[in-house]
Amino acid sequence: MQKNRANVFRLGGAVALCLALVSVNASAGLLDKVLGRSDPSEPLPPEKAFQIKVEVVDGKTVIATLTPAPEHYLYRKTVRFAAKNAKGARLGPVALPKGTKKQDPFFGETEVYTQPVQVTLALERAAGVPASLSVVVFYQGCNGRLGVCYPPTQTEFPIRLP
Repeated sequence: MQKNRANVFRLGGAVALCLALVSVNASAGLLDKVLGRSDPSEPLPPEKAFQIKVEVVDGKTVIATLTPAPEHYLYRKTVRFAAKNAKGARLGPVALPKGTKKQDPFFGETEVYTQPVQVTLALERAAGVPASLSVVVFYQGCNGRLGVCYPPTQTEFPIRLP
């Protein structure tokens, strides 16, 4: 009888341990969602997959930094910039840095950015004229691991120049 009772306790302990492990695993998924961590099998939203920052350097220069998330890449040929609501300034010609060559299932051989890239935007404006505008960044990219590509996207950054 003592032996049976010990076996029942062992079995009960094993069941409790299994339930605890299942519960912890389920809670971890819930905790990830609460903390904003994404499921690695789900694509990131575009604003997290491709973070973009636009900073004014001086009255005639703006730097745009495009940062693809790990395992993501941007198509170089889709990256472009435009000025919107420009008052007293306009964008000059833009020279994009070279990318890495990639054999892409959609575009064939193309250049991509897999690391942060900085682009200098020269502004043309009359001296002493206050200026404001929005820099619009156009881009498209993919998650290489999941094989998911994002539609062409644009993000607008209002800026005021000194």
